[in-house]
Amino acid sequence: MPALPVLSEWLSTQALHAPFWAVIAATLLWFSFIYALIAGGAYLLVIRRVPEAVAAAGGRAQRLRPGQLREELLLSALSILIFAAQAAGLVWLLRHGWLAIAWDRSAWHLLWELPVLYLWNDLHFFAVHRALHWKPLYRSVHIWHHRSVITTPFSSYSFHPVESFLLGSVMPLALVLHAFSPWALLGLTVMSLLLNVSGHLPHEQIHNGFALLRPHSRYHNRHHREFHTHFSFSLVWLDRWLGGSRADKT
Repeated sequence: MPALPVLSEWLSTQALHAPFWAVIAATLLWFSFIYALIAGGAYLLVIRRVPEAVAAAGGRAQRLRPGQLREELLLSALSILIFAAQAAGLVWLLRHGWLAIAWDRSAWHLLWELPVLYLWNDLHFFAVHRALHWKPLYRSVHIWHHRSVITTPFSSYSFHPVESFLLGSVMPLALVLHAFSPWALLGLTVMSLLLNVSGHLPHEQIHNGFALLRPHSRYHNRHHREFHTHFSFSLVWLDRWLGGSRADKT
């Protein structure tokens, strides 16, 4: 892939020398693009339709809220703005030597960098998610996300600003631990959103061609419908090891 070194050098120049408004604008464009592609694509192609009602805990029927999709899109736009602000902060830390990115690392390193970031992403999510279910944080912050009892692909970025900031810290905290390549970091944004969207699909309405997504979606959907169980995302053994399947009710 001879073009990658040239692109890496260009990204390095932009990250270290471009004005902050350009960094923010580029981040807004990137997250808007992957959100439209992955969440929008899932809405159009993966699910048959968003269900009007689902069975929740205790046999109660939960209905799709009026204006839910519009609210999820607006909160997702706010989350993307927060991610862009965090990108500017990350660039400031890079320029002052507090963090480092391995700009010249070859693409072959993705063979280990992406699995490590996948594991880190799930561990970070579990820790943040459990903290958000502490009653004061749940009632003031995380409940914004849980208003979507019937989940849609657009629930994936539908957060209170504090939750968006906490979840968006996954990348700078990863760089505290290790200097990853820019391709691994971009891969993290795509991988995280893919997992997030697949976890928020209404599993009852997934087309048969995407049936492999149902178990992951069903697992996280149970959390949205019961709130007090299934706190992990794709690494379900975290719940078994750390008690997330038998947590106290919020």
